[in-house]
Amino acid sequence: MVCTKYPQWWIAIVAGLTVGTCANCGGAGASDEAIAVASPSRCHTSQLSVSFKPGSPGAGQRYATLVLTNHSSKTCRIYGYVGMQLLDAQHLPLPTNVVRNTTQPPRRFLLSPGKSAFSTLHWTVVNGPGEPSNRQCEPTPSYVEVTPPNEMDFLLTRWNFGFVCLHGRIGTSPLVP
Repeated sequence: MVCTKYPQWWIAIVAGLTVGTCANCGGAGASDEAIAVASPSRCHTSQLSVSFKPGSPGAGQRYATLVLTNHSSKTCRIYGYVGMQLLDAQHLPLPTNVVRNTTQPPRRFLLSPGKSAFSTLHWTVVNGPGEPSNRQCEPTPSYVEVTPPNEMDFLLTRWNFGFVCLHGRIGTSPLVP
């Protein structure tokens, strides 16, 4: 518990923290002062689950929305992009090149229990340079590892969207609420 001599409204504006009344703060004039409770920690892999919503395909382009849901009992904060690794049926890595779409800057936000964060995924099924022109460009993934921002552990889930050309190139948008 942190005690401060600043009024609650000032702490809320400057620090963006959850604020309460200080009941047991020591020091001169501290009895009526506010306390600041640390903002929620970042979302950890163990707090999240992953799913996908299919998008509308067209002219060799494919889209899906990646959904990270906070299944824990605590609010956490999230910011940035996911990492991904496509896998075959034996869970062996397939060519994967996750490319961040930087036209929309990432934003930090809180993810309450039961709430979700979303990222738009985009890839092509049209063979590109260095890929065979007479057959499917890459093997079809069966699974995908999804790594939340700033995490080392991943979530494993099925990949039901077929093959990914351009050597596994998947464009991702930053996570949004």
